[in-house]
Amino acid sequence: MPVAQIVCKIKTCYLFRKRLISAYVTYAKNQKPYLNAFLDHGEVDISNNFAENAIRPFVVGRKGWLFCDSPKGADSSAIVYTLVETAKANGLEPYRYLERTLTELPYLGKNPKQEYLDAFMPWSSAMHRVCTLPAADHSAGVL
Repeated sequence: MPVAQIVCKIKTCYLFRKRLISAYVTYAKNQKPYLNAFLDHGEVDISNNFAENAIRPFVVGRKGWLFCDSPKGADSSAIVYTLVETAKANGLEPYRYLERTLTELPYLGKNPKQEYLDAFMPWSSAMHRVCTLPAADHSAGVL
């Protein structure tokens, strides 16, 4: 059936007049620029599963954070979560990264130089040498 006939049938449908199907058709039409961006640029991933999987622990942890006793406790939980997820995103084993960072950072004093702090960033080569997961663990999806 040609597209014009389908559109004609939809417009004469009782549900269309009640605006149920109309809302769906309007939504589909409004998504055209985003679909075109995907079609015009091959590097754009059609799936956002990576982003959704990255925030899933945050959403699950959010319920546990209701039991933080104070705003400072909630801030601390958010900081630890951020450190863990950033380590994962950079291919580091989170426990090793936190252990190394929390063990060595206090020795830098209250106002360390930026170049010393840069060595503790999860994307630094120093952290990758010490905290990177073995290649077998990456392929198995263990983080």
